[in-house]
Amino acid sequence: MHVRFLLAALVVAPALGADGDLDPARLTPFPRRGVQGEFLAALDLVAKDPSRAARKLDDLRPRYGLIEDYLLYHAARAHYRAKRFDLSAARASRGAPHDSPLDAEARLLLADALAAAGRVDEARGTWREYLERYPSGMRLPEVYFRLGDYRRAYALGTLGPWEARAEALLGATPLTPEDRVDRAQIIARTQRHTDAEAEFARALDGGGIAPATECIARFERAEAVWRQRNRTRADPLYAEAARACARARDGDRHTRALYQQGRGRLNIGKPEDAAAIWAEAQEVGAACAHSYADDARLREAEAWIEAGKPDRAIPVLETLPDRFPSGDMRAEALWRLARLAWQNGRLEDALALLDRELTIGRAVENYAEGRAHYWRARVLDRLGRPEPARAAYESAIREYPLSYYALWAFLRLRGQHPGAAPPLEREFLAAIPENPPPLVFADRPLFHGDGFRRALELWRLGLRADARREFARVGVAPGGSDQDLLWLLATLLDSKGDYPTSHNLPRRTLTGYRVTWPHGSGAARWRIAYPRGFGAILAREAKRAGVPEALLLAIVREESGFDPNVVSYAHAYGLTQMIVPTARRFAEKPGRVTPARLLEPGFNAPIGARFLAFELGRYGRAAPLAVAAYNAGEG
Repeated sequence: MHVRFLLAALVVAPALGADGDLDPARLTPFPRRGVQGEFLAALDLVAKDPSRAARKLDDLRPRYGLIEDYLLYHAARAHYRAKRFDLSAARASRGAPHDSPLDAEARLLLADALAAAGRVDEARGTWREYLERYPSGMRLPEVYFRLGDYRRAYALGTLGPWEARAEALLGATPLTPEDRVDRAQIIARTQRHTDAEAEFARALDGGGIAPATECIARFERAEAVWRQRNRTRADPLYAEAARACARARDGDRHTRALYQQGRGRLNIGKPEDAAAIWAEAQEVGAACAHSYADDARLREAEAWIEAGKPDRAIPVLETLPDRFPSGDMRAEALWRLARLAWQNGRLEDALALLDRELTIGRAVENYAEGRAHYWRARVLDRLGRPEPARAAYESAIREYPLSYYALWAFLRLRGQHPGAAPPLEREFLAAIPENPPPLVFADRPLFHGDGFRRALELWRLGLRADARREFARVGVAPGGSDQDLLWLLATLLDSKGDYPTSHNLPRRTLTGYRVTWPHGSGAARWRIAYPRGFGAILAREAKRAGVPEALLLAIVREESGFDPNVVSYAHAYGLTQMIVPTARRFAEKPGRVTPARLLEPGFNAPIGARFLAFELGRYGRAAPLAVAAYNAGEG
């Protein structure tokens, strides 16, 4: 008990204030001494001197109970590397309870050790148990290969080392359509869309395909062609997928196939066909409560407008809110109607529609934040009602901080209601701190439990992946319902520069921070949502290219989410999402541009900055036009 209390103090105390609150900024790495230092030193030895590492890890167990699972697992690894397979199996079999994040790895290591020790039947039993517990787990091709199922090993080993080994032993055993679909989906995830299309076609051509599998194969084949940007060829494939999915009673893919087919028809200049297809998608989607159903109705209206028949669009939009009362496109439909009324000079109708839109509730999509208030103010100004217009502009500013329309509202106030702008600018813009105070989290029993303490321990040891899995084990993970715990996770990830994950939590889940301006503790939340990832590189390249640093940061946030390794289905690479032809055009040395080099931040950022500078120059420094051209192409 004394040892456990001491460990609790070592783990939690450095991050706790006098009042017991948790300050992530105080979670500094452990110095290389004590049990933590011994553990890290032993890990360093596993590859270089596994026998010595195993002894050290075994000796640590009585003194470092908080992470006993990890000591046993890494001791098993060390014994395995030292070719003491029975000892490895003994440690691995004890290394992780079933609910431990290490369970999957421990089971695989146990099977490896048993097989190496000649205990083949026990190893095969362990591999079978692994498949039952982790049917979508790691190393599946190898596990199936070890069990002699070369067909599944070949199917799941696509593009990996086990594919050729399994193929050599497969003989005349035919692949099933399901195997072909599995292979094709793996290929598709690597952005090899032409190869994926061919593999889906093989699944469909082999005969004997089940309706559910046919639906998947036809839909995914159409998606592979769409991602090749061949909308014309994708069109009939989506139609085939819709028919197959209707036969399979797969409402989800049936709806999505129709929705995508409508997009293709509009793209190739057939808006009336698109409208008819989207009308069908609404019916199919409504029958299975699909989230695309109301989107399809909005798209139908867009298609009629594109066809030059706004009179056909208006009733579609007018009936959308009642047809889909729980859908997320009700406000958008009212906004489209208000815009049509504005364009046709029916200002009172536009005002009534915007008022109705405001009754639906707070806008949640960033493109709609503050929009109804802003355009309501524009209408009121046009109607000669300056005081209600001023109030509407102010509502956009107060209720939707730093939104696109809030910033436009500031500009309108400066121009048309100049006396109202300076007080609001002082209240909201001038008060944004340059260095916000860090977030601190109120004490709770969870912080003192073994699971949370173990996660913090691993975090401070620098074992981030293990720490995140332990956090998830106690509910601190994306998808959790406790907002404070998710902010804690975002703060920890941000502190270690994991910006793709840290900023994505407030971007997708913790969106409530956008309700308040970045003042006080709220400023730290905004800073996590809009980090200065790769700040030194981007600041340098922005200055060299003559573009605003903040704009280049914004481009990176939207294009790649600060993930330097991201590759889009259009084969755009890295931080600034450069495709190879554009990168070669703007690189200082075009011959050095390769997909692999574009994943290097220091190579990618200068090219993206120069491309952004080109677009700004082309459009007279008008950032909205330059950004649109950057994303969609110069045309």
